[in-house]
Amino acid sequence: MSFFSLKIKCRPSSSSSVVSAPSEQKGITLIEAVVSIALLSLALAGPMTLASHSIKAAGSSRNEMIATHLAEEGLEVVHSMRDNNSADDVTAGRTEWLEGISSSCYGGVGCIVDVTMHQGTDVWNNLGTLKPGISTIYFNPETGLYRQSDVVLGSPWSATQFTRTVLLSGIDASPGPARQLRVRSTVNYPGYGGMPQKVVISEDLFNWFPPLSLSASPPAPPSPPGSPPAAPTNLVASAGDALVGLNWTASSGATSYNVKRSLTSGGSFTNIATGLISTSYTDSGLTNGTTYYHVVTALSADGESPTSNEASGTPDTGIPPQVLSYEAESDMSLTPGYIVDSGNPEVIKINSGNTATATLTFSGTSGIYDVAITVLLENDGQSTLDIYRNSTRLQTFTYPLYVSGSGYHTFTMSNISLSNGDTIELVGHTNAGALARIDGISFTKVTSPPPSAPTNLTGTPGDMTASLSWSASSGATSYRVKRSTTSGGPYTTVASGVTETSYSDTGLTNGTTYYYVVSAANADGESVDSAQASVTPVAPVTGLTPLGWWKLDGNASDSGSGGNTGTLLNSPTWVTGHIDQAMHVSSTAEMIVSALDNANFPANGTLAFWIKTDNPMTTGNVNLFDGYASTRNHVFIRFTGVGMIQIAFQKSNNTYVTAFDLTGFPQTTWAHVAVVWNTATDRGQVYVNGALVSDKAITDPSWIPNQQTVRFRDSALGTYDDIRLYNTALTASEVTEVYNY
Repeated sequence: MSFFSLKIKCRPSSSSSVVSAPSEQKGITLIEAVVSIALLSLALAGPMTLASHSIKAAGSSRNEMIATHLAEEGLEVVHSMRDNNSADDVTAGRTEWLEGISSSCYGGVGCIVDVTMHQGTDVWNNLGTLKPGISTIYFNPETGLYRQSDVVLGSPWSATQFTRTVLLSGIDASPGPARQLRVRSTVNYPGYGGMPQKVVISEDLFNWFPPLSLSASPPAPPSPPGSPPAAPTNLVASAGDALVGLNWTASSGATSYNVKRSLTSGGSFTNIATGLISTSYTDSGLTNGTTYYHVVTALSADGESPTSNEASGTPDTGIPPQVLSYEAESDMSLTPGYIVDSGNPEVIKINSGNTATATLTFSGTSGIYDVAITVLLENDGQSTLDIYRNSTRLQTFTYPLYVSGSGYHTFTMSNISLSNGDTIELVGHTNAGALARIDGISFTKVTSPPPSAPTNLTGTPGDMTASLSWSASSGATSYRVKRSTTSGGPYTTVASGVTETSYSDTGLTNGTTYYYVVSAANADGESVDSAQASVTPVAPVTGLTPLGWWKLDGNASDSGSGGNTGTLLNSPTWVTGHIDQAMHVSSTAEMIVSALDNANFPANGTLAFWIKTDNPMTTGNVNLFDGYASTRNHVFIRFTGVGMIQIAFQKSNNTYVTAFDLTGFPQTTWAHVAVVWNTATDRGQVYVNGALVSDKAITDPSWIPNQQTVRFRDSALGTYDDIRLYNTALTASEVTEVYNY
């Protein structure tokens, strides 16, 4: 056993192999202890080798010490597997002293020591099967542990610059199967100045427990080491929407390829794909507008090649999509990632049925495209080419065939609607034996001007909120809302993909002025910004609780101190309001608040509400807030003409003590009305949208409103929101705060 302080403990459903601190050691089982004591005197050379490496690492740099421990861990895992299997041989009559060691670990690129630990069907913990390959070492800063994994590990694990491979070889012990296993653990790491360094530790393991039979043996030893394969050549990068497609020429003798990526030309490069067996790869999930640099290396049992030439690509939504999947009958079958271009013509051979079909899968942004197909034709005669999209024929072309490959024909289809994943079929009909070479396929997006900028942007302040609305832009599919604390910008996007013509920006600071613009977008691009609108959020009125407060957010409940819930008749509808939801009434649907015993329309009071008329109101069209009792004094509000509104303080004998006749009232848009009466000063005021528009004396000092039933009724074809009744006469600043709520 190794003198390095490391223990391997098997747990169900775990997948980790770590270098552990001494304080975290859990010990070994009794049978392991017995086996270890038995082995100690016979395997002195191996442990002494590990001890020597550990002593040397103690005086080395931190990276070298970590690399040395990780290399020793690689040996320890295989060592432990040998010991556990050997113990199983003795106790269970088994012969697989190398069980769990895949044949792929011999030669090639070796194995990843990221052991899948699980509880076997017998009483022994089985360390699982080593996986082939080279992969990154991850570090957990919370536990101080390291782990090797061939998949990306999430937080708190972070990738290091260490990689490890464990290479195994059987040592012949004729006659009979191999009785000795040579293990070489290699850890690559960055040395001084970033220069690549590596630690290599090897050890020979023996099968000390003779098997009951000699049926199990490791694979034959690998061939003597040679030179790594040559670097791949002709690496080409083609950018698309959030991706870069890569193709390269194969290296002789290569068994796999690694693709590496960097954000800087010349590196340093990081592996993003390993163990590839094809000569193409699509690097996806990238950021449009960022340039990515790629290189490729070839691998074999003799090592890894130098890097290929560097190729770069800059993903962008505006780059014409590439053909990423291409298949044809028998003569052609290309893997995803292959890009058809003019330098790589592919052959489609017309079969005995005089028909051949090539199928392409479109991968790109949905839109309208011009599709151009260039075909190199051979042999004489007439031929036709049918083109289908998702099995629906788009167009048929008839063309002559020429001898000696001299005939190039480009067929163009205009304004074809394509979506990501659509299939395009090219079906050729001609004499048997003819050849058609697909020499180029291109997709050119038909662009249209982006939508015009939104207009009429307005903003309404609230408590830490700004409610925005604007007029729709023709052709727009979404809107982007931008904000700044400086007039004129620069602006920061606070919402994108907004499909309505309104937006509520929340979490703001009351008293701070915010400046907004909105842009419209569709598949053809984004408009210029709208005109700017400013909003200053304000806190709600403090110290003033409404006697009645009907927010009308889907119901007629009273949020004020009176608790006078309204009654809905004939089902008024709930729509988007000025603040959250609002109530829309009609000639039959209405809301009544009756028996206001504890309100009794106080001597000093304020009535405030929001209204948005459906159509310009005409004379006598609506009674908005009515006393509903001829024996009581009440406040009466009605429209008297287009843009004309009348507010009357009325006595029970239907005479007015004061009437406000106003013109220019906003129609078909949200407007805020506040009516104030103060019998202590015998004055009344009317505010529209927070501004005082009329201030009059109450002509009958004895008038005190005493209505008990109020309603929104009759032909009130409009929408109402945030109705409030205060038992005090609000000041101008308090009305402004209610308006800005």
